[in-house]
Amino acid sequence: MRKFFKKLTLVMSIIILTLPIFASTVHAEDTATPQLEMNATAGMIFDEHTGQVVYKKDADEKVAIGSITKIVTLYLVTKAIKEGKFTEKDMLRPTQAQADMTQKNELTNVRLDADKTYSVKDLYEAAWIVSSNSAAMMLADKVAGSQGEFVKLMRKTVKDWGIKGAELYNVSGLNNSDLQPDMYLGTDQDENKLSANDIGVIVKHVLDEYPEILQTTSKAKLDFPVGNETKTYDSLNLLLKEHRDYQEGYEFDGLKTGTTDAAGESFVGTLPIQDTRMVTIVLNAQGEKEDRDKRFRSTQKLVHF
Repeated sequence: MRKFFKKLTLVMSIIILTLPIFASTVHAEDTATPQLEMNATAGMIFDEHTGQVVYKKDADEKVAIGSITKIVTLYLVTKAIKEGKFTEKDMLRPTQAQADMTQKNELTNVRLDADKTYSVKDLYEAAWIVSSNSAAMMLADKVAGSQGEFVKLMRKTVKDWGIKGAELYNVSGLNNSDLQPDMYLGTDQDENKLSANDIGVIVKHVLDEYPEILQTTSKAKLDFPVGNETKTYDSLNLLLKEHRDYQEGYEFDGLKTGTTDAAGESFVGTLPIQDTRMVTIVLNAQGEKEDRDKRFRSTQKLVHF
């Protein structure tokens, strides 16, 4: 009987955490407010504290998410650190393949060398702030022993949160064709896919459990050791203060960009407003390929809605 009540409590807690995202009490179409024209495949904005959805578009459609994947990856890394499995001071060495990836123009952000070690803290910040794929892989290896085992942990985690039909094949969000066979599950043509609703559930869990993540994602710049010097990189979140899409009064402090050929340009944002926190999700912003601000303009439309 005691085991039954423990299982019942777990099920009810999952329902409470997931239900507000799917059964919203505020719908744009139910009010006199004009419809929002969000120029993206899918998206939404909701209150992170209550789960109340203010607006959503095609929020059930599973689409490619690119590096938004790293929200799940880095949640599990954060969890492992909090549980004492390793520390931010631990030093990790990339494999040759992980180091080689950082030399490719289309995949590079921070350079890693196979003959050097890097702190968990530096890798963690690199994965959040500038979306380093190899840093995320190194951290996943540290947590689970291999990237394949880590992907299984990712799948179990989102399933436990009530998410059905998630397509997760690797820890970085790249298309599997960009990776070595030991870096993914599935076929070489698979790509991670979630819906805006799925991402909403994930973000609510992540920020409810570890709001301190925002101390990292709010950083406008990353200082990272490269060779024998420290190099400074700009955050990919252009809505942060000091960046070109920042608007005074809308103080974004997270969370994650995502970009691949299949995913287009996507963004999950967070910002405090009055006594609550809003979460924005823009998946595959539409516009000219050369326009690197379109996902952020779509996000601004959501917060001004």
